[in-house]
Amino acid sequence: MALVAVIRMRNLDRVEEAGETNTGSGLPSVQALRNSPDLSTRVLVALKIRNYGGIIGSFAEHVEAQLAKEIVRRIRISDESVLIYHEGGMFVWLSSIRSTFDLFENLEGLHRIVQNGIQVGGIDIDLSFNCGIDSEFDRPLSGRVASAMQAAEEAVRNDELVYQHDARKHEAQWEISLLTSLDRAIDNGEVWVAYQPKLDLRSNRISGAEALVRWTHPERGPISPDKFIRIAEEFHRIERITRFVINDAVRVAVELERHGYEMTMSVNISAQLLRNPGLPGMIAEILAAHGLSPNRLILEITETDRLDRSSKTFQMLQRLVQSGLRLSIDDFGTGNATIDYLRYLPASEVKIDKTFVSLMESNKEDLLLVQSIIEMAHSLDRVVVAEGVETAKVLEMLTGLHCDLVQGYHVSRPVPFRDFLDFVSGRRARLIG
Repeated sequence: MALVAVIRMRNLDRVEEAGETNTGSGLPSVQALRNSPDLSTRVLVALKIRNYGGIIGSFAEHVEAQLAKEIVRRIRISDESVLIYHEGGMFVWLSSIRSTFDLFENLEGLHRIVQNGIQVGGIDIDLSFNCGIDSEFDRPLSGRVASAMQAAEEAVRNDELVYQHDARKHEAQWEISLLTSLDRAIDNGEVWVAYQPKLDLRSNRISGAEALVRWTHPERGPISPDKFIRIAEEFHRIERITRFVINDAVRVAVELERHGYEMTMSVNISAQLLRNPGLPGMIAEILAAHGLSPNRLILEITETDRLDRSSKTFQMLQRLVQSGLRLSIDDFGTGNATIDYLRYLPASEVKIDKTFVSLMESNKEDLLLVQSIIEMAHSLDRVVVAEGVETAKVLEMLTGLHCDLVQGYHVSRPVPFRDFLDFVSGRRARLIG
């Protein structure tokens, strides 16, 4: 299947180099934009379908035109009459929406529509996408196309819905700008917390959520968490961000309880903060202020081979567990952990890195790795969470492997709390109905 998809995509590329029409979809080729020396005052959007190659390789050739037609129809629901260009899994257009903020909201709405699935030839197809945008109007379209497409790839890497390209400032300038505006951004609401549901495969219910920090800049749009968290760690501002996220996550857990949902909240903890002796006190203070039991808060730490029993970090983890908090090993499988590592680390949960989960449908080695991690963790009475679940097939495979919990775009992407509450309420209503 993968080989067929690759061959077809390569053949498609050869045809597109010769002309400006995508023969598979019948849409104008992105090459037409690459050849354009024109300037435009419209925002350029590149939408990347994450599992496009697998979809096209799974069906007869005519499915690409039908699928493209359905994608275009949905894009034009609120961005009418735009001309959409197509290349592989990338759909590119010059948006008629002038406000960047309105465009972000439009793409959020588009994502909700597409998440409901697309039907082609009587078959439901699961789609997931990320977007890159370019608003540098002083550059010709020929250069902006690459920037928007690169931004879409960056959005995929950072697991963000939208990433905005901006090359007008040097990186050093940009980092200084981020650092000086971070505290203000937290205070004025630019920094906020998104919640991604965790689905319990046994009960088929949402049993918890991961709290993920987001920064929506009024001019630059969404800023990659990897970027501003790295800078916050480098300049010792990570404690402020972590306090903000934990406080919001605990507040949300209490509010969910008022609505009849008893859930756990997971928060990422920087390795740098694990060396801060004030961490347990900070968390205890927040829990007491909101009246939440510590066992409802899960602290996610990234797997590291430098962690041993004699380290101060290990001693800190023991203190946190002794206070009633729960620990989770994040991104498991990417480091050098062994079964001994799992045995002595005081963690009750293991999260399989999304890289392996997303590829297990097409790669036997990744499937075997995921299966081995689940069996190993279960042998030590650890709960297993699989991240990066993007298709119904992967969800079915993980259910067959007796994975405990899953999270990913197939369940829901990270959303603001009110959207999370609506999602959980709607899901319960469907189950009851």
